Amino acid sequence: MFSDARSWLVKMMLLQDADDRSWSGPKGPLRSITDLAERSGVAYSAVHKTVSALRARGWLSHSGDLHIIAPRELLEAWLTTITLDPPPRAPVRGLLGSLRQPGASPETIAKALEASMGEDTLVRWALSGWSAVEALKLDHVVGNKVASITTALSLEQALDRWSLQVVDPKDATLWVTPLGNERSTFGGSVAAQAGVPTVDALQAALDVSTDANRGREQAWHIFETLIPELRA
Repeated sequence: MFSDARSWLVKMMLLQDADDRSWSGPKGPLRSITDLAERSGVAYSAVHKTVSALRARGWLSHSGDLHIIAPRELLEAWLTTITLDPPPRAPVRGLLGSLRQPGASPETIAKALEASMGEDTLVRWALSGWSAVEALKLDHVVGNKVASITTALSLEQALDRWSLQVVDPKDATLWVTPLGNERSTFGGSVAAQAGVPTVDALQAALDVSTDANRGREQAWHIFETLIPELRA
């Protein structure tokens, strides 16, 4: 249900009223399947299948604007999917420089990563997980203090590009999630703390939801902050 394209579409429907600090993707009412297809960049046939699947589960309106009518049920299903099949995460440490030491700030991480990118501006990365939650000032509980990023690179490419090595989790100075060039992860990313690239707020909630240290509680705090219907 929650493939990359479908996750992107669901985010657009959930975050129509989100502020610019939380979501940089398309906003505003979605009038029709055609409207959603044009604004999302997803093929009409794929959008139609997604809308049909959401309606079959009772999560999406059947008439008028495309509007999620059962956000709690949808999000519970999304969290369950992530719990059963969490994205890969690697504990790493820098071989040289500032990423060799723990406690690097988002600005320091950004400088270290971007210094290794050269002219390759297509390499995408963003703060994710608890680092994103903190940068977005949405923290409700104390989470993992080791910095976390998501990247469009493969793990092997990230290790080579940024001079990192995989280490025991207790020795990690950075957690890396290599997701490939996923639209749902990067399409709504924002410039949060000091302009550092950061995943959107909904993605940050999904990222931390599997953390045993009250991650699901943190996720629901963010969901309720973003989606007015959940506060009713």
